[in-house]
Amino acid sequence: MRSRQVQQYVRLCGLTQLATPVQQGSSACCSVNNARSYHSTDHDRVVEDGTVGEWQGWFQHLKVPRRDTICEARLRCRADPNPDKIDLSLVTFRDDDNNAIVLESVREAKRQAQLADGAHEIQSLAGHPGFVQRAIELAYGADAACIREGRVAAVQTVSGTAACRLFAQFQFRHYRYRQIHMPRPTWFNHLKIWEHLRIQRSDYRYYGGRTRDVNWAGFTQDLERMSAGEIVLLQPCAHNPTGCDLDLAQWQEAAEIMLEGRLFPFFDCAYQGLASGDLDNDAQGIRAFEQSGHEMAVAQSFAANTTLWGERPGCLSFVCSTAKEAEAVQTSLEVMARSLWSSPPAYGARIVHTLLSDPDLRQQWEAEVKGMTETLQQRRQALVQGLMDASEETWQSWALHGSPHQMQDSEDDAPSRLDCEAALNQRGMFSMIGLNPKQVAILHKEHSIYPTRNGRIALGGITPSNLQKAPHSLLSKMLLAEDPAVGDNNTLVIPSKDTAPDVAVWKEGSEELFKACMDCYNNERNPPRVSATIPIDQLRRALDFFIIPSALWPPVLCLTLRAQQRTEYRRKVAGYHLSHCFKIMDGNKCRPNAKLGNFILNSGDRAADTG
Repeated sequence: MRSRQVQQYVRLCGLTQLATPVQQGSSACCSVNNARSYHSTDHDRVVEDGTVGEWQGWFQHLKVPRRDTICEARLRCRADPNPDKIDLSLVTFRDDDNNAIVLESVREAKRQAQLADGAHEIQSLAGHPGFVQRAIELAYGADAACIREGRVAAVQTVSGTAACRLFAQFQFRHYRYRQIHMPRPTWFNHLKIWEHLRIQRSDYRYYGGRTRDVNWAGFTQDLERMSAGEIVLLQPCAHNPTGCDLDLAQWQEAAEIMLEGRLFPFFDCAYQGLASGDLDNDAQGIRAFEQSGHEMAVAQSFAANTTLWGERPGCLSFVCSTAKEAEAVQTSLEVMARSLWSSPPAYGARIVHTLLSDPDLRQQWEAEVKGMTETLQQRRQALVQGLMDASEETWQSWALHGSPHQMQDSEDDAPSRLDCEAALNQRGMFSMIGLNPKQVAILHKEHSIYPTRNGRIALGGITPSNLQKAPHSLLSKMLLAEDPAVGDNNTLVIPSKDTAPDVAVWKEGSEELFKACMDCYNNERNPPRVSATIPIDQLRRALDFFIIPSALWPPVLCLTLRAQQRTEYRRKVAGYHLSHCFKIMDGNKCRPNAKLGNFILNSGDRAADTG
């Protein structure tokens, strides 16, 4: 490289001087290829001669990325000072005092593992061999042919996330087909793991939306359309986030479709035992594929079913056609693991190995897992029952805000009690009852209840102490509540001082209006004087205005019902979105936005009909 090129490269990299001149063909850190790979960023100011202007630092060009839905809800919950807040984003299983539980069998296994010799010895690249063996036996069955014939390659990982990441790394390095098919919806982290490796993702239909169950027809049709050699991500049990699983017959049929289409199955098994309460039953999907002759891979996490959330025991295994192929895969996994975490953590693996190897402890553990599953189902039933007990007026008010379903097949579907009743068939740690992002935002801001943005409810966070608050809040205001704004005679009530002061929250997108209303309600000198009501049938009109008079209080709040008719509700209820429009002017007047019409409304104890 010529000297001038070297000096330009040095300046571009922010270096001051090279120790020795760079010779052509030498092994110096700077090369033509390296120079070509450099891309200037926003923190550089490159001038015409190739030099860099004023230095502004290494990180000023970075922007804060958006967090995933789980971390976002968790951070908001932690920052909430409300002592009665409810975190429905985390998967940890909570007791009556809202503490993460630890199973008694796991406590005993921990005691034994701590007494073992070599407690702090570094592990091999493959991890704890006893743990890995017990993990693959739990997934495929202790008598599985692939285990007997030595056709399984497996390594310990840092829970299920690292198992997925290691598989994605393996795919990126060794597979020609840089694509993976994922269920719609799936765990948010699945998207990010493959996205960071620039592996293309496509979705297949899985969740039925209104049916609250698996979209079996759409699922099989999408499998049949995939190209040979492509990879399909599957969740064998306790599907995250929907709680909807396939039965054994469906797994067997899916295995045949994928075998015929030469598709590679990758299972993410994070909640074995917590769907049906039976560890073998929850692995029937994995075993159906293994028994049908598939080459496949399985990621396992033991965080949930052992309550070892912080210890992160996990495993990644491959089923190969021959023992020789398994040896090649095993070595490849260990080589890649070396550059990721080198030696995986030993403590959690020793605990799980002890738990699965001691017959008495294992029997106790399996009984406790079944008990956790039953508790989850009881919480699901209590939550759904709270929704089912809502009045007919409540359900009509829910419909008034539009269908909450975000993943339904038809946008014309309207919510009904059947939707929540179907949620009783969901299994595992999570439930979907149709909350949309706007409703979730209301729960965060007004109720200190924190599901994730996609409406996923983690049942482990619902405890006896908050079980009544959760469904009550899910049923309120914009959600499903016995809203004070919905009267017995099918009327919409604009409240006076004597009625609920937070009624304005029911208006969609009305955070600013709510604050203004609260100021008005709390103003003892100038309280509102009347309540105005309007029949719901009149919502069918294009524009209806009515005023909360404020006496000497200058701004007049004008609540606007803007008709945005939705075809799915034409036959029963006019499905209008509720919005607001107000503007502070001199005197007791409010001029609505020009887009809504050129109207000037005077303050008064009446409802103004603008025609």
